[in-house]
Amino acid sequence: MIALGEANPEDTPGFSGMYLAAVDVHGCGSLMFAGGGAWAEETGDSWQEKLTDPATHAALERIERLFAEGTAYAQDSASAQTSFENYFNDGSVGLLIGTGNIGVKIDQALWDEDKVGVMPIPSDTAGEVGQTFAGGSNISLAANAQNPELAREALKILFSEDFQKLIGANGWTPGNTRYADSVDGAFSEISGMVIENSKLTPNTPQWGAVNSNNYVHDFWAALAGGMSIDDATQQYGADIENTLNS
Repeated sequence: MIALGEANPEDTPGFSGMYLAAVDVHGCGSLMFAGGGAWAEETGDSWQEKLTDPATHAALERIERLFAEGTAYAQDSASAQTSFENYFNDGSVGLLIGTGNIGVKIDQALWDEDKVGVMPIPSDTAGEVGQTFAGGSNISLAANAQNPELAREALKILFSEDFQKLIGANGWTPGNTRYADSVDGAFSEISGMVIENSKLTPNTPQWGAVNSNNYVHDFWAALAGGMSIDDATQQYGADIENTLNS
């Protein structure tokens, strides 16, 4: 992406090889996962942060370089990030990281002219698909649900063939690999690989507390703003570990 940005093949003013913004915590997190990194791991009855782990550090070095040299949008605003496909549509960037439904937001003319390609995020091993963030709008059965039987029936509907295929038809990636090919358009070719290689954030209710304290957002903002990886991982790694174990 750095080389693409430097080449600027169409001589576009302000061209950037890719769009990567700290406010896109899922995109940044997916790059970290794909590079072998993790937020934390459960050991016995406690959680241990993994931001300071060597594998995560290596993944963050690549992201830090992309923030500094591969994108002009590292500190883009949250409002601009919600419509980041516009940067691709007007030729300002060469690559976006997004969910499958981004396809319907890309100008049809670009598809028609064969100027759009899709691929899963690669891992740090050549030829292998990287792990990416699994989630966004997650579904669960609340422990204190007033009508747990009805909630279970609702879950059955959501994960049924008809509903999963409806998700795919609207550009999203179904959570069930059995229906991965129901995704409309070019993403149907990679959706199965994306699902099979997806990875969750720490599976604990306390991850909600991590998010509510803005540790994830602030961590990426710190890296994009120039804080060293060692300082950022030590500070936010400790915050995340303490919160997960509180």
